Formats: sequence, structure tokens, C-alpha cells
Amino acid sequence: MNPGETTEQWLERLRQSQADADKASAELSEAMRLHRLNRLAAQLADEYGQAPCPRADLLEWLSDQVERLKVAGVPDSTTATAMIDAAYLEWINGGQGLLP
Repeated sequence: MNPGETTEQWLERLRQSQADADKASAELSEAMRLHRLNRLAAQLADEYGQAPCPRADLLEWLSDQVERLKVAGVPDSTTATAMIDAAYLEWINGGQGLLP
């Protein structure tokens, strides 16, 4: 506590500090998620060619694919990568490319 600060003021300052830390952590997590999706998008484009859509749409598509894989309980990153690669190839070749 700072000199002259009441317990209530100190608790409020502590709550605000925690809220600020939580917000910063969420922003960092989102930045890291977007960085990973951008890297994946670049790898797919390098390997198989550009997606038939704007980058924002591709990132949204990739985010959806990753969520579908999580829900499906895909056990490892090797399997997940192969599934995303296959869906991407189908998509850029005119198919829907969505994982079940």
C-alpha cells in the first residue's frame, strides 16, 4: 500500500492491475495465434500455391480448420498438418476444402 492509501483504494488498484494484466495476456495470445496462422498460410502458399481469396479470408478459413481439428480430437500435429494440407489442396483446386 502507498502512504495515505486506504485498503479499498489499494484493493481497487490491485483489481485494476489484474484486469490490465489479463487484457495484455489476451492480446498477446491473439497476436501469437495470428502469427501462427500467418506462418501456416505462407507455408501453404509456398508449397501448393496461393489461395483463391484475400489473405483475411484465408486466415479465417485456417482458424476454422484448426478449431475443427481440435473438436475432432486430432491427436498430433503431423496428422493435423496433413489434414490441413489436403483440405487446402482441395480448396484451391475448386472444392470446398472443409474438414468434417
